[in-house]
Amino acid sequence: MREKILNRLIPLAAPKEKGDLSFEETLRKRKSHRYFKKETISFETFSQLIWSAQGELKDGRRVAPSAGAIYPFNLYVMTDDFVQNLIPGLYAYDAGRHSLKRLDSRDLRPYLSEAALSQNFIAVAPIVIVLTANLDEISKVYGSRAERYIFMEAGHIGQNIYLQAAAMNLGTVAVGAFHDERVGKLLNLPHYEIPVYIFPVGAVP
Repeated sequence: MREKILNRLIPLAAPKEKGDLSFEETLRKRKSHRYFKKETISFETFSQLIWSAQGELKDGRRVAPSAGAIYPFNLYVMTDDFVQNLIPGLYAYDAGRHSLKRLDSRDLRPYLSEAALSQNFIAVAPIVIVLTANLDEISKVYGSRAERYIFMEAGHIGQNIYLQAAAMNLGTVAVGAFHDERVGKLLNLPHYEIPVYIFPVGAVP
């Protein structure tokens, strides 16, 4: 029973294609935040945030550009009891199905915070997104340039997260300082999948 609970797919709310702020207003509003309210986030807002990072469009493209349309990135999300109708734990995002798969029932944010040089705001952020990349997959096509393209794509995805958060009155900050091996072990990543970016997200004071 526990295995079924951990591995079942949880459909996310359909993404909105039109927001309340203009693009220019969103750009002006975008900034880094390290302090978050202990405030519940609606399932619809949460779903929109996840989609903005790695969502799939109707023609098969994703919302962020990728070299050769390889899309080597995976998205993991951690939460405690801050997302409406979502039980705490570690989840993996399935872009094709716009769904989550629950991988762990524990609140792993404090452990991730420790692995990220004890940046404590990670431990208390309502939502924490971790982006990882399949380096082998893109290396087969681009060889020694693969790592460069990985970091370019991470920037595209990160900006999407920043802008979508700002448009929904949430805040985030890009975190690149962490122990790769410790984060990889925490997420139980295979050797060819590397952690690249961490984004704590929440409502801001």
